[in-house]
Amino acid sequence: MDNIKNEHNCDCPNKDLKAITPFDSYRYVFENINHKSNFLPQLKDDPARFIDANGKKKCDYLNLSMYSKIEGAKERYYQLANSFPNFKKTAGTHIANGVLESTDGLITEEGNLTHFGLYEFENIELQNKFNVIEIL
Repeated sequence: MDNIKNEHNCDCPNKDLKAITPFDSYRYVFENINHKSNFLPQLKDDPARFIDANGKKKCDYLNLSMYSKIEGAKERYYQLANSFPNFKKTAGTHIANGVLESTDGLITEEGNLTHFGLYEFENIELQNKFNVIEIL
């Protein structure tokens, strides 16, 4: 985040964030919970994809996309999978569930279909807190 702030002269994160009160959350993952992309923000997973992005966009892609309700996660997954042929190759093929706690990071306000972004704190191992529960 500091690199983006300095390189683009912008605030990062550029959203109002709030502390986490423990709650169940859902994330798209690959079947193996330890897959390298499961809990890696898009900017870190594929930096070349964002090489020409502005600071705000880069900052937005440093959070992990999550959902507070499984129904919202599933509905959005199928919308995206139907719109983008390679979505399953990048987002995952399963859904995982875990409890987020205040020590995990800060979150954005919940939006459409219960979606929110998690800006995780350093050295958080989310794969240890989540379990794959269903194929999508």
